[in-house]
Parts: sequence; structure tokens; C-alpha cells
Amino acid sequence: MTVDPDRGVEVVLPRRSSERQAERVVAELGPWIERRLAAQARAREAVAVPPGTVPYLGGALTLVPEPGRTRVHRRGDALLVPAADPRPALERWYRRAARAEIAPRAETAARGVGGRMTALTIRAQKTRWGSCSPSGALSFNWRLLLAPEPVLDYVVIHEACHLVVPDHSRRFWSLVERHCPEWRVHARWLRRYGSALVCSESGRQRRRTSTAAMKEAGRTAAATPRATRVELSAQGAPKSTLDGRLSD
Repeated sequence: MTVDPDRGVEVVLPRRSSERQAERVVAELGPWIERRLAAQARAREAVAVPPGTVPYLGGALTLVPEPGRTRVHRRGDALLVPAADPRPALERWYRRAARAEIAPRAETAARGVGGRMTALTIRAQKTRWGSCSPSGALSFNWRLLLAPEPVLDYVVIHEACHLVVPDHSRRFWSLVERHCPEWRVHARWLRRYGSALVCSESGRQRRRTSTAAMKEAGRTAAATPRATRVELSAQGAPKSTLDGRLSD
């Protein structure tokens, strides 16, 4: 089951299951659904930026629509964007900006921990904020730019530490703490607010419960207003593990 304040409640069932089964699941989990929606609404409010702006490393950039523009350009604290739907161009800009922000951080972090980065990739992972391959290639989610800058720095250090220690052993966390003493604070932020940066969407086959079905079950999952204007992709923001540590 997925609970999202924009799309409501989605229940994943086997292909031949009936909608009645979904209604039964929603009815049984009604209190939990309501708690999840309330928590997500609080998270959205916490990371909200003013209308007409988008988040960027803890700040906000003002959107300036321009007719005929196809490519986003930053001018100070303003983003010049297409006057029509700016989301595709915005995502492309965020990806470019993510590489510019992350590349020097990753190189510095790799040297600092005594590792060697062989490649850097910017992606839109569905389940990860970052990853480190056995060959030393680091990959990061561009949506990290929607988070505060110290959170981005933590994720970069986290993955750089995997260049030296590939697992999550005590040695690994000691290395992380040596280079990022406040890592617990930043991991906690990701756990609480990371999923609020963008709507989540799974690639799996879905059977959606309709509003009418949820009402019949005695529960409704009313959508809340979007907290930010940056919901650039149907793919989901990653989620941290339950102990607040980063998912690798």
C-alpha cells in the first residue's frame, strides 16, 4: 500500500484480485492511513517554499516564465523558465546543476577518506539517494538539490566512505562520523522529509482504490495542496531506512 497526499491511497494487489479486496484493506488500515497522511502533510509544510519559487539547497529560487524559452537559465536567485509547462526543462536544469554541485564535493570527499572515485553519474533513482559500485563509480539522485546543503554534503560523504568500506559495519559508520560528525541529524532529516520533496511512484502494476471505494470503506484519503512547485517526475523520491540511515 502507498499513501500519498496528492494521489491518495494506492493498494497493490495481484492481477486477478477484486476491488472489494482493496476496499477491505483500506478499511482495516484506515487509522494508519490517516496517520500517514497527517505525517506527510506536516512534512510537506516543513519543506514548503513560497509560491512561484523552487527549493535549492535550503534556499528558494524564483521562477521567471519567458515565452519562447526552452532551456532553464539561472540568473542570481531567479530561474528563467519556459512559459508553458516548465517541468521537463526544470528537471534537465536540476540534473545539470546536480553534477556541478556534486562533482567537486565527491572528489574532495573521496580524497578525504582515502578512496578513489572512478566515475560520477546523476540519476533519478526510485529507491536511493546515492550509491557506490564495486568499481568506484558514485551515483547520486538529482533531487538532493531540493534538500538543505548539509544533507547533500552528508550523502556525498556517505557514498565516498563506501569507496573504502563497502558495507555498513561499525568501521563504516566510524569513518562517516569522522568526516561528518552531524550525520545523524542529516540522516534523520532525510527519513522525515525526503519523501516530501517529490511525489512517489512505483513502476509496479497498480490497482488504485477510487474515492468512492474508500468512502464505502468508511475512510477517505483527501489530497493536500502541493507544498512545492517542483514535482518534476512521476518517479518517486527515495526513502531512508527506518533507523534513519541512508539506503544504499
